[in-house]
Amino acid sequence: MNRLFYLLIFSFCIVSCENLPEFSDSVSIASTGWDILDTHDFSWEVTDASVKYVAYVDVRHTGDYEFSNLYLFVDLTYPNGKSRLDTIECVLADRRGKWHGTGLGDVLDNRVSYKSGFLFPSEGLYTLSITHGMRVNPLLGVTDVGFCLENMGK
Repeated sequence: MNRLFYLLIFSFCIVSCENLPEFSDSVSIASTGWDILDTHDFSWEVTDASVKYVAYVDVRHTGDYEFSNLYLFVDLTYPNGKSRLDTIECVLADRRGKWHGTGLGDVLDNRVSYKSGFLFPSEGLYTLSITHGMRVNPLLGVTDVGFCLENMGK
């Protein structure tokens, strides 16, 4: 199952990204649900601060997910230790309950824009930490969360 998931995420990144991702990774959420204290971290090295990037958060959920949206707290930590916390609303379904995203069967993948056309202020190691911001604990129906960073060039 994990191999299939990583193959699907990799294929999704290739098809939906003009360029190959500079960084792409995802983590599986426990079948018992996503605890509000569970933070998922993604770290990567920026080697050229003059390059513009596009960043996405990838969310995979089942049809059993009980909400039409998902709030995420996204904390970006810079090489100097400073951080920036953003809240992202992932709209997963329309007003009538029809799911957005792509997938087979009961599992859907959603790519949510996080930042577009931005420059990192310096070279070094960056870490993106993601926690859910929903009022339900544990949060059921989300199976994976990931991060994809694309190089847009200079």
